[in-house]
Amino acid sequence: MKDARFHQTVHEACALIDYGETPEETPEIAGYLKAYRRFLKDYRPDWELIEYPMGNLEFGYAGTLDRYGTLYDGRSCILDIKTGQLHGPSLRASGDARWFMGIPINTHNKY
Repeated sequence: MKDARFHQTVHEACALIDYGETPEETPEIAGYLKAYRRFLKDYRPDWELIEYPMGNLEFGYAGTLDRYGTLYDGRSCILDIKTGQLHGPSLRASGDARWFMGIPINTHNKY
């Protein structure tokens, strides 16, 4: 299982790519960055939110929305960059974010 620092490193590198910069690419994160770049090439997203803090007082959680924007074909997209296991609370938060933003809840695990 990857640790929090690894997760943060991958997320920071992907954000740098989104902002048009070149991240330091170590062998440990190279595969993640390759997959992210492929996603960007295939879906050409226009991100409105990148690493956006959010929460829900009613359900008692807070976290960071990795990406929200529009894909090349006009579909809205919430992207959750994963570096490890899926956890129930994070899946719940992602579903709540989709509901709040009016996005249909579908999962697509191509990358």
